[in-house]
Amino acid sequence: MTTIARLCTVRSTWRYRALLAGLLMAWVVGCEGGRGWTLSGSPSTAGVGSGDSAATRAAAPDRLAARPEHRPEMTAPTAAAPRAGIREVRLNVLHVQVPQSERERSANIWNHVDENPLGSEALLRLSRNGVRIGVGRLDWWDAIKTSLDAIEGVRVSEFDPIRLQPNFRLGFDIDRTPREQTIFVVADDGILTGSTFQQCRNVLCLSYVTDVRRDDRIQLTLMPEVRQRLDGWQWVTTPEGVAQLPKDNIFSLTPAGFTVPLEAGQFLALAPNDRSEYFGLVGGRFLTEEIDGRRYDSMIFMTVDFTNADADRNNPIRR
Repeated sequence: MTTIARLCTVRSTWRYRALLAGLLMAWVVGCEGGRGWTLSGSPSTAGVGSGDSAATRAAAPDRLAARPEHRPEMTAPTAAAPRAGIREVRLNVLHVQVPQSERERSANIWNHVDENPLGSEALLRLSRNGVRIGVGRLDWWDAIKTSLDAIEGVRVSEFDPIRLQPNFRLGFDIDRTPREQTIFVVADDGILTGSTFQQCRNVLCLSYVTDVRRDDRIQLTLMPEVRQRLDGWQWVTTPEGVAQLPKDNIFSLTPAGFTVPLEAGQFLALAPNDRSEYFGLVGGRFLTEEIDGRRYDSMIFMTVDFTNADADRNNPIRR
């Protein structure tokens, strides 16, 4: 069964609904082609079914492999299974594309978010890689909506809520078709490294662990990945059991990954910064796109719902 992602251009209507994850083996296909969600399996499971097992995760090309692997910061204690207070976690995702020529006007949204939720070192590392993030409260969403509504040419991708389980990796396909590309990353020490990938796709991988100290907060990890399709299939452990999925080489661009605490009533904002215009820098490769001869910045907004009857009605970014 395949869930169809509805990719729409919206100017006057902001019904921002988010995307329901497709079942297991299905590639999610949008009306503009190939962009959607793929299940990647559990990173914490060894052997059969592991999305990070030695058999399925490739070593990075030489120049990237030479860099020591960066582990995103974890601000909470070790992961735990959801307690009774969290019966279900649903992720709501809104993808807004703003013409790059309007970047100065869209910058107004950053007046309504905290741009330092991870600490100064992580903020500097992400900034060097062309990535800008912030966390805001849903109470502030109307001001952001007003700013974006005032910009001509904004494109909005609408998705249904995604139900997630702890430690399972879900990938959002940035690319509609495979391509050849060169990608550069900047490590903590400021050294720039890069590699060229053949017939690859860019994927933004999401996973979370619960916060053992609070029932209304998770630690959400976002990791940019480059994936190359291989011949054959692999067995992957999923929330629904074991499933057979296409086999990929996966290259994690760890200097541009991060883990952020996100609680009910908050949203995460992710976008490119001015450095994303540097040739091949990871922020530009993942968060900018040329459509019909015009370049766009991708602004991705995420919220989490912890199961309750009024979750849909009370989430303003899904109207």
